Amino acid sequence: MLYHKLAYKNVRASFHDYLLYFLTLALTVSLFYCFNASGTLQLLSDLDDLPASIPQLLDTLSEMMHTLSAVVTVILAVLVLYANRIFILRRSAEFALYYVLGMRQRHLTLVLMLEALYVALLALGAGLLMGILFSQIICTFTASLFITHVEYHFVFSPMALVLTLAAFCAIFFITASVNVLLLPRRSLSSQPPRPKQRRWRKRCLSFLLPLAAFLCFVSGALLLLSEVTRMRFLIALLLLALANGLLLCALCTDLPRLLKKSRSFCYRGLHLLSLQQLYQQIRTNIGSFTILSCMLTVGITFLFSGLCISNNLNSEVDSLTPYSFSLIHRYELGGSTDPFDWRSFSDEIERLRPATDTISYERTLHTFRSEFTYDKLCELLEENHIYIPWELAMLEDTPIEVIPLSAYNQLRRDKGLEEIRLKGGEALLYSCNSRFSATIHELRARHPHIMLYARSIRILPSVPQPLRPSTVGESSPEDAAVLVVSDGMIPVHARSYADYWNVELSANASTREFALLVDEQIADPDDPLSMYHVYTANRDESHENSIGSSVLFTYVSLYIGIILIISAGIILALKLLAPLYNDARSHALLEKLGTPQRMRRQALFVQTLICFAIPLILAIADSILILKALSAILYEFGKGSYGLTFVQCALIILFLYAGYFAVTYYSRRSLTTTTDPL
Repeated sequence: MLYHKLAYKNVRASFHDYLLYFLTLALTVSLFYCFNASGTLQLLSDLDDLPASIPQLLDTLSEMMHTLSAVVTVILAVLVLYANRIFILRRSAEFALYYVLGMRQRHLTLVLMLEALYVALLALGAGLLMGILFSQIICTFTASLFITHVEYHFVFSPMALVLTLAAFCAIFFITASVNVLLLPRRSLSSQPPRPKQRRWRKRCLSFLLPLAAFLCFVSGALLLLSEVTRMRFLIALLLLALANGLLLCALCTDLPRLLKKSRSFCYRGLHLLSLQQLYQQIRTNIGSFTILSCMLTVGITFLFSGLCISNNLNSEVDSLTPYSFSLIHRYELGGSTDPFDWRSFSDEIERLRPATDTISYERTLHTFRSEFTYDKLCELLEENHIYIPWELAMLEDTPIEVIPLSAYNQLRRDKGLEEIRLKGGEALLYSCNSRFSATIHELRARHPHIMLYARSIRILPSVPQPLRPSTVGESSPEDAAVLVVSDGMIPVHARSYADYWNVELSANASTREFALLVDEQIADPDDPLSMYHVYTANRDESHENSIGSSVLFTYVSLYIGIILIISAGIILALKLLAPLYNDARSHALLEKLGTPQRMRRQALFVQTLICFAIPLILAIADSILILKALSAILYEFGKGSYGLTFVQCALIILFLYAGYFAVTYYSRRSLTTTTDPL
C-alpha cells in the first residue's frame, strides 16, 4: 500500500514529465481503434442494402489495417522505450536519493512500474474514448460513400478493441521489462556525460556547406520536376535528404557567426545565451534533425495524397457516370470483320428494352474511328515540347474516338447545357480522364492543326465542357482524348468506333436491378449482343469501383501519414527533453543573477519553436517538390481541391505538431523552475 501511495504522489508531482508519455499512448490507442474499426461499416445498414463488393472491400481494408497496426506497434514500442530511457535519466537524482534512504532495487522497480501503469491506464481510457468517438465519424463518412441513406446508430467493434488492447499491453510490458534492465545501470548517474566537442574549420565550411546544400537541393528539384522515372525519383529523394543535412551543418557554421556580428541583437535580453544553446542543440542533433525532416516529408506526402484523393471521390464518380446505365459495343473488340452495324445495334436495343416504366429517358449514340491515332498525338505533343505521359505512348496506333457534333450537343442537353456550333475545319479536342486533361489543355493552347479524314482541321483553344459518351466502370488511357467535329465532316465510309445505349432511370428505380435484368438477357452465348462483345456499365457499379479502391488508399495514406508525423514529434520532443546538464546550470545561474522568469521562459519558448520549425520547414519544401512529381503520375490525383486539401492537411499537422510542441515547452519550462542549486 505504501508503494502505491508513493507511486500515485510521484505521478501527480511529475505529471509534466509523464505528459509526453500520456499523450503518445492516448493518440496511439485512439488511432489503433479508429482505423481497425473500419469493418463496422455494415453495422450502419442491413447487409442486403450494401453492394455486393463492399463486404469483400471491408475484409481487405481490415486485413491491411491489421498488418499496418503490427508494424506501427513495433515503431511505437521503440519510441516508448526511448522515451522511458530519457525519463529515467531525468529522474536519476531522485532514484539515487531513494537508494540512499534504503529502498531496495525491487521496490524501486515496483514503484516505477506502478507509476507507468497509472499513466498507461489513464491514457488507455482517454484513447479508447477518443477512438470510439472518432470512429463514429469515420464509419459514417465511409458508409455515406456507398449508401445513399445512412441510418446512424452507435457502432462498436469488439475486434478493434481486442487488437488495441493487445498492442497496448505489448507496448506496456515491453517497456516495463526494459525499465527493469535499465534502472540498475542508469539510476545512480546524476549527471549525463557532456557531448564531445568537435572543432569545425569554419572558414572552409562556411563557403562549401551552403554551396553543396544548394547544389543538392537544386539537383533533386530538377529531377523531380522533369520526366520522372523510378530511378530518378529515388536519386532525387537521396539528394533532398543530403541537402537537408548539409543545410543544417551550414546553419551551425554560418548563422551564429553572422548573428554575433550584430551587437544590437546579441546584447538584447538573453539572445546571446539562447543562440549558444540553440547552436549546441542543432550541432549535436544534425543526424536526428535530418531523419526527422525525412519522416515529416514522407508523412506530409502520404497525408496530402490521401486527403486529395478523398476530396476528389465525388467529382470523379460524377464524371464517370453521366447516365444510370450504359450498354456499349466496341467494334475493335469484335475484330476487323465485325458485321455488327449501327442498325443491327438499334434493332437489338428494341428487343432488349425491358417492359417497365422505370426509364426516365434513353439515348443511342454512334461514334467513329479516325486516322488520327495516339501515335500521331504523341508526335504532336513532342513537336510542341509537351510532356508525354507514358500511358499515351503505350497506346501506339489506337485510334482516337470521334463524336459527331449533333451527338455531343445531345450530351450537353442532357446535362442542361446550351448547344454549341462549329465552323467548317474546326474541331474540339478534350480528355474525359483527369490524368491527361492538363496535357490536352496545354496542347490546345498551341492552336494545332491535325489531319482528319484527309482534311486539315484546326483545334479550338477552349472546350465548353468535356463530356463522356457513356457511363464507364473506371477511367482508362483510351479515354485520354476525344474529338468532336461537325456531322458533315464525317465521310460516309468512316469506320465505326463504338455504339452506346444510355439510359437514365427514374428516381425511385434501382440501377442495380435494371442492370441485372439486362445482363441476364444478354448472358446467352448465342445472343447477338453477347457474340459481338457487348458489355454494360452502371452508376452503382462505377461508384463502387471508383470509391472502393480510393477508400483503401485513403485509409492507408492517412494512417501512415499521421503515424509518421506523431513519430517525428515524439523523437523531436525526446531530443529536447534529454537531460542537458549545461542547460540546467545556465538556468540556475540566471536565476541566481536575478534574471526575470518571464525572460527565461521567453528564451526557452523561442529555442523550442526554432527546433520544431526547422525540420518542418525542410519537410514542407521537400514535400512540395515530391507532390509536384507525383501529381504527374498518380492516376487519382485531381487539381480541383488542392486548396481544400491544403487547409485540411495544415490543420492536421498543426494539431499534432503543435500539441507535441506545447508538451515539450511545458516540460522544459518546468525544469527551469526546479533546477538544482549550484
